[in-house]
Amino acid sequence: MVGPDIGKVLSRWHLPSTINHHEPPPLMKIINLVLVELMSSSCSTTIDVMTRHQHEQRKKKKLENTAQNNNYSNLGNIYGNAVKKAGHESFKKLGNEKYKEGRFDEAIALYTEAIGMDSSIACYYSNRSAALIGQGKLVDAILDCKIAIRIDPSYHRAHYRLGSLYLRFGEVEKALRHYKCSGEKAVRQDLAKVQAVKAQLVTCSEARKHKDWKKLLKESQFAYSLGADSSPQVYAMQVEALLNLHRHEEAYTGFQNAPVIDVNISAKLFGTMVTTNFLTVQAQVYLASGRFEEAVSVALRASELDPSEEVFSVARKTRALAKARANGNKIFKESQFSEACNIYSEGLEHEPYNSVLLCNRAACRYKLGQFERAVEDCTIALNLRPSYGKPRLRRAQCNAKLERWEAAIQDYDILNQDMREDKEVEREILEARMQLERQHIEDVKSVQFLDGPNKEEFGGFLIAV
Repeated sequence: MVGPDIGKVLSRWHLPSTINHHEPPPLMKIINLVLVELMSSSCSTTIDVMTRHQHEQRKKKKLENTAQNNNYSNLGNIYGNAVKKAGHESFKKLGNEKYKEGRFDEAIALYTEAIGMDSSIACYYSNRSAALIGQGKLVDAILDCKIAIRIDPSYHRAHYRLGSLYLRFGEVEKALRHYKCSGEKAVRQDLAKVQAVKAQLVTCSEARKHKDWKKLLKESQFAYSLGADSSPQVYAMQVEALLNLHRHEEAYTGFQNAPVIDVNISAKLFGTMVTTNFLTVQAQVYLASGRFEEAVSVALRASELDPSEEVFSVARKTRALAKARANGNKIFKESQFSEACNIYSEGLEHEPYNSVLLCNRAACRYKLGQFERAVEDCTIALNLRPSYGKPRLRRAQCNAKLERWEAAIQDYDILNQDMREDKEVEREILEARMQLERQHIEDVKSVQFLDGPNKEEFGGFLIAV
């Protein structure tokens, strides 16, 4: 802040701007005048600052209003002029229209806008849950239904929708309870469907208890078809059956189709037992597909939820296989193939049907010249995971070393469909074909030799051999 000009102050109050030493002006009067001017200047400066600040605030507010108006204008262009009113009922109605058109993402955005304006209306949450179901976000749909019921405990449509969701998740008791609270929304067929799924889940549990994996696979698939198509319990049983039937590739594919649910939310919605069982199966699927670090992490999370011996045994096995893989790989890179082979074998003692450890042991045996045993390991790995490329390549190379050219070419042909840009594979295929052709030529010469002048001497014996 700049102070006032003293000369101007003096002249304004009719005092000389230069001091006459012979006739000095009253000192106190000058001091008082200067103080008054200072206060006036300070107030004026403060007012100026406040005025500028207010002006900037008004300008900023005006820009925000303009932007908001532009947004509503854009919404009006997309959704119609009714949205310009910015009423929550308008957003709900527009959301309903978008829902009917199958444009669920837009419907969800509109319902969310309505909720933002008034979060005390139950139907906004219920309607949004319907759109979330359309997008396959079933857990979010459950949460919205629960909020709607908390706002209005007698809201029949929300109860019915929540009952249907719980049925899909295999939570039959909860489904039945909400169906009973849905007034006339739930009909006899809905209640019969719940009872059918309930009975089927009991059948699945019995099959699992007796370790009848073929039956468990069949019955869990039937439970899925009855309506429990998003049940973590059903998915876990189906995948567990496939793992124990040594159909690991199908197990992994099946698990990829399972709903993705946060562990904490799953434990709250479906209970600790269902969630833990799902996690232990997930850990075993990750092991079977070579995702060792993730398997260890998931198994650890399961043991935190349920510190039972059954869960701990899965965690121990998971850690043992992950350790064997990591240590074996380290030793293999140091060209200590025999030692690496032993480490992989130790891991396979915990799980004899792990395709990754089998493939790695086959690599060691190939380096050690144990081609027959390497072929055996690769064949087991491929039975578990038919599209696993590494053991197929290794088996082709071993068969080439054993001069089984036809067997080698069969594997190479399958590989060539997925590895067209791999020059090394192309070279090995060409070499195998050349060797097979040479072998055919030699076989033809042998037959011609036997059909020639030596035919009487050898009879038909050598030809039969």
